[in-house]
Amino acid sequence: MAATTYRQRQRASRIERRRDLRSAGRTPAHVLYIYRVDTTVIAIPDWAFEKAIPDLTSTRDYVWLADRQLARHIWKMDRNEGGSPQITRTEARRCQMCGMLRLNLLAESRRTIDESAADGRELPCGPDCLVRYHQRRELAHCAK
Repeated sequence: MAATTYRQRQRASRIERRRDLRSAGRTPAHVLYIYRVDTTVIAIPDWAFEKAIPDLTSTRDYVWLADRQLARHIWKMDRNEGGSPQITRTEARRCQMCGMLRLNLLAESRRTIDESAADGRELPCGPDCLVRYHQRRELAHCAK
């Protein structure tokens, strides 16, 4: 009998969890990660701000990106100039009701809510969610 690694056990657990959710009539939520790139020598290039996540603040020293390859490219640019850049991976999830971007533990709890029932994606993410939802609908209605 071959010994299984921790990574193999994790993968098997994820597969089993998704299977259990589907058999219960719920859709498994996809885990989404965003990346913060902190540079030490170079300034963040202007073209990177076009790809930055608009909900999060980016400066000349750091930028939030959804594309891991782009984050690695900026990291390598700073590294080649002699810097010691950092990339921080963070789980992110947008509420389907109000559209608010949630990070870290809030993203994880939103994902849990989404998977909690067949209509979990229609449940509010917090006390102000319904207020933001109605404001968002009014703006969309006025734009038409």
